[in-house]
Parts: sequence; structure tokens; C-alpha cells
Amino acid sequence: MPISVWHPSTDVFHCDEKWFVKMELAGVQPDELSIRSSEGTLLVSGCRRDIVRQDNLNYHSLEINYCQFERRVMLPFTIDSSSIRWDYSNGMLLIELGRATEA
Repeated sequence: MPISVWHPSTDVFHCDEKWFVKMELAGVQPDELSIRSSEGTLLVSGCRRDIVRQDNLNYHSLEINYCQFERRVMLPFTIDSSSIRWDYSNGMLLIELGRATEA
């Protein structure tokens, strides 16, 4: 059976030499987040879990994704992994990135 993967809404923007990636991750716990980079790719993944844990529920409507999520963001530069800073507040993840220096 294939695993369902959710792809959160993402904004990418920059100002001078700083680049930012903002993701809407309501309900995700910070310890469920993984942020990795490789060359010009940023990978954010984790899991959003349902907080209702009751037997014998009969759902009327289900629209919220409770599952693994992954979002791969391609950037036009090599990421300096030591420059990655992030803040997670009110369901929004904001990642700040810098460019790797040319050798």
C-alpha cells in the first residue's frame, strides 16, 4: 500500500543575500520536523499527527492531512548548511538560508 505524503504550502523569497522559505505546518510538533540541505535543495519533512484518539469515531468530513509530509525546495544556489536558521511559531515555519561561498 503506498504511503500518503502531504506537501505543505510554501513561500520562497529573498532580500539582499538572505533567502527565506516559509511553510504552513499547523499542528506539527517541532520535534517532528527534519530540515536538511544538499547543494541547491532544501528538504523539510516530518509528520502531523491527529490529536483525537478515540475508538468508534464516525467521521462526517475529513479534510486535514494527518500523515507524513515532505517538501523539496529547489534554489538557484548551493546552500551553506551552517547558515540555516529556523523559527517555528503559530503553525508557521520560517527558514533563513545563506549561499555557500565559491571555492
